[in-house]
Amino acid sequence: GPRERSFRAPAAASSAWATASVAMHATVPSARRNQLIQSFSAFHKGSVLQRAMLTALAGQLATERLSDLQEQFFEIDRDRNGRISKEELAMSLKAKGSSVHGDIGSWV
Repeated sequence: GPRERSFRAPAAASSAWATASVAMHATVPSARRNQLIQSFSAFHKGSVLQRAMLTALAGQLATERLSDLQEQFFEIDRDRNGRISKEELAMSLKAKGSSVHGDIGSWV
């Protein structure tokens, strides 16, 4: 079949993916970056079953987290219009015992 085009080092280094990756790495602390690299490495060294189970678990957790965030949003959005007004935000913060002051008070 047709051979896929491969990059030479200079072209690969200037690709959009590589430059975006470098920019991302600049914002991630090195200790955290090393931890992420070790985690990815351990994941890929695992068995097919381990990787499948971890992938399924990650999807489940992401779905549960999204559900939690939706519930929190709906608690604050009292008039159910799909937006949180300044007043709704202020009421929610006060109901949770937070005082509205400083920077928050200026826009609420």
